[in-house]
Amino acid sequence: MKAILLISATGILLSLWLWLFKAKQLTSARYLVVLFFLIHFLGLIGVVAAGQSDEISLLISGVVYGSLVCTAGAVLFLYIRAVLTDNYRFTKSEIRFFYPSLIFLLVFLAGFFLFTLLGVDNQGQLMHREVAHQHTFAGQWLLQCLLAWFIPGCYLMFFGYLSFASFKFIRFLKRKCYQKILSGQKFMVYWLTVLFLFLLTGFPVYLLKMNNAFQMIDLPVIFSDDYFQIMATGGTLMMLVSMIAYPRVLLGMPRLPDVKPQFFTENQAVQPALCGKYKYSYDSEEDYFAAIGQNLDACMVQLKPFLQTRFNLAELSVLMNIPAHHLVLFFDKNEEYDFSEYRDKWRIKHAKDLMVQGKSSEMSIEAIGMLSGFNSYKSFLSAFRTNEKVALAKFETLSNNQS
Repeated sequence: MKAILLISATGILLSLWLWLFKAKQLTSARYLVVLFFLIHFLGLIGVVAAGQSDEISLLISGVVYGSLVCTAGAVLFLYIRAVLTDNYRFTKSEIRFFYPSLIFLLVFLAGFFLFTLLGVDNQGQLMHREVAHQHTFAGQWLLQCLLAWFIPGCYLMFFGYLSFASFKFIRFLKRKCYQKILSGQKFMVYWLTVLFLFLLTGFPVYLLKMNNAFQMIDLPVIFSDDYFQIMATGGTLMMLVSMIAYPRVLLGMPRLPDVKPQFFTENQAVQPALCGKYKYSYDSEEDYFAAIGQNLDACMVQLKPFLQTRFNLAELSVLMNIPAHHLVLFFDKNEEYDFSEYRDKWRIKHAKDLMVQGKSSEMSIEAIGMLSGFNSYKSFLSAFRTNEKVALAKFETLSNNQS
């Protein structure tokens, strides 16, 4: 159990790290991070449940475990759907995929009420009160159903989600939709294949454990560890580590759009989303990235979002109506600058314009930096020296002489 506990705890910590530093800006990463968090959290619950002996603790652990199994299946299906359609927006209609988990939680409430009705002693063992004597048979029958059928039903539900997701993935490959995947991301086909193999090969082992638990009416049998389970849990941890070592896994499989946005002109009214109207189709990936570059410059000129101190890639995605993971690939392909350098370039340009206009005589250099979007004087100095190859004080002197 120590190995499972260590692997599960490590997986939970890595999932939380990915959520804090990656998934907040990349919607394409959220489903995947939540999926791996649930998988390793299930391992942690299994370790806790295996060490319990009283009925109440086993019932609570079993129902929570089963609910999370169903939730993991729903998240897996939604992730596969999202990555195959390149659309990671969660809609209200997709809440229905989590209904089984809600049903299982309601079963937990019913089971807890049953234990309250029958009564328990200080060690969590059943006590047959005289007032509940006539309900004993029904209560014991329901208890056996919860212990013997509840967890198997949860795994069958997970297998249903997994099978449906596998079917959609195979159909995607047969239609050769992957030919439109943007360069550098086609490896995701193999990564997803490995993920499916890990999940599918582990299912027969759990079926065997569930069969033994059904025959023995012993829930801890399901949570008992073995060599195969350690290998499977370790394999999922390695896949989680691969997302940290190679973050482009989090981008999914962005594909070349079938339509392209209209370019903004200087006389065109500013809209909440720069790329909200579409016409024409793209001929190549180079055309698509060229369109992003042109619209990106138009966005900076018209809306000046870089003046906001906390302006980030997620906000730019909303402004341009282009998925954040597409923008990540755009900046990855750009050999001149990444997103932070591009943002600082426009901030420096704005600061230089203010100094050329003589604003440095009316306010401090630090104030000019803050007005240009920098959150500190030190970051302003560093970015200016990096971009202009000249000291800020020297440029200020030259601009004052010119004005």
